[in-house]
Amino acid sequence: STMPPRDREDAVLHFLFTHGFPLPPKPIFRGLKITENITFSYRTVQNICMRLEDQGLMIRCDKQAMDNGKIKPLSPTSNVKRTYYYPTADAMERIEDYEA
Repeated sequence: STMPPRDREDAVLHFLFTHGFPLPPKPIFRGLKITENITFSYRTVQNICMRLEDQGLMIRCDKQAMDNGKIKPLSPTSNVKRTYYYPTADAMERIEDYEA
């Protein structure tokens, strides 16, 4: 069965909230594959992360802050390639009704 795009986005957000810490797209993809048996691709997960960041529903996280136990957005000027994503408070509101 194919999930509508919005449901795919919600699945990604829900997965991150459930675990409570930022992750890169590849572990998000693998985790969803294992826990929700998703049928969409790794590339789709990457696109979702970027799209949700553009919409202000995800942040790219500062890895140094993570090393100190904090979740902080990466500086917008940073051109870090391998990034960790985490949902914003706005995203939390959006998926309050999400049922996996």
